[in-house]
Amino acid sequence: MDSRVLRCSMGIRGLLRIYEALAGPPRPSPGLWGICLAFDNVNALSKSGGNTINKIEKLKKPQPMQKLRIFRKKCALYLSLSTRDSSTTASTCTGTKKKVTQEEVTQINLLIPRLCSANHLKEAINLISTALSTTNPPPLKSLPLPFLLHNLSLEPDLTNSMYFLNTLKYSQNPPLPQKYFLLLSIAKMFLSYSFQTSQPKKALKIFHWVSRPDFPGGLVRDSEFYAVLVHGFYKNDMVLEALRVLRVMVSENLEVGDDVRMFIYRGLLREARIGDAVELNETLSCVCASGAGDGETVKKVVDILDPLIANWVQ
Repeated sequence: MDSRVLRCSMGIRGLLRIYEALAGPPRPSPGLWGICLAFDNVNALSKSGGNTINKIEKLKKPQPMQKLRIFRKKCALYLSLSTRDSSTTASTCTGTKKKVTQEEVTQINLLIPRLCSANHLKEAINLISTALSTTNPPPLKSLPLPFLLHNLSLEPDLTNSMYFLNTLKYSQNPPLPQKYFLLLSIAKMFLSYSFQTSQPKKALKIFHWVSRPDFPGGLVRDSEFYAVLVHGFYKNDMVLEALRVLRVMVSENLEVGDDVRMFIYRGLLREARIGDAVELNETLSCVCASGAGDGETVKKVVDILDPLIANWVQ
């Protein structure tokens, strides 16, 4: 079933009910008393013979087909209900729902870890992206985003991560200023997890995605976002990529902090480009002193960076 059709036809409440069935019941901790009872049962079974134990083990085996049948029945039920009211479906697809209730936020926080643990990452993405695609989405800190993004960072590629970002990017809601802040905040979190898990190439792909001309709100003008990239690329010996990020910062007249300047300087020294390191560092010092350079200073930095990047040999 197409995930977009599923999200549009059911909304947040319908997805919660369906994914609740898919994730299965929560598994509470048995506690000390439960462990003691378990040991008593094992001892009793061992005395009664191995056949009884084998029967119990067969009963304890999970039944994935039963879960799948329940999931399909739920999908069919909600889709049939949604087609009876086309106006409701259209309203949900265009994202006219104004707010996610606190009860729904609580349910999302309980369900996301279970979906991720069961390796239903796309369903977890659908649930959170539906909540964030309302006209008045809940605060990011109220949702289990760190848990989801951590699980996505462990994936071998960015397929599910890009699915998440593009779902939010092309949704009709929230309005543009909120969507810009939303995507930028999540992109920053992706960067942090990518560098923490020693996957700088994922961070580079996130940078390219954010730098596309169709990014909501235009080019990202956030010094912190670029500073995280420069620091991460420096630590992973990707000096050329750090220089390209610096080029964006300078050309857009964004604030270049002393930390960014020093990472670039040390990175060039490590590459034995002493002359370039000294020249660029001296010019960047003027930019750092004023927070953002004037037109002439910016041109000097760009004139140093452009041939340096163009003629870079690894």
